[in-house]
Amino acid sequence: MAKEGLTSEALVDSNFPVYIPYPKEIAKLVEKNNFFSIESMKFSDPVLNVDEPVKIHSLSLHMRATMEGLITKHFGSDIMD
Repeated sequence: MAKEGLTSEALVDSNFPVYIPYPKEIAKLVEKNNFFSIESMKFSDPVLNVDEPVKIHSLSLHMRATMEGLITKHFGSDIMD
């Protein structure tokens, strides 16, 4: 994208503000809150099922839905499509 002039190399090379917490960290925060309790915790990703090939279109839609706000703030809204 930088080579095509859609964004700068500085933005591509900069740190992207993403942090994915461990399940223990999530549980600790929920317990600290005192308004909720965890009955069970299960993580699954229907897009990246290990028994099936990766569905690239589904993966890109999933990533856009979860990351669009961060991507837009970091790179600008012009590059989203």
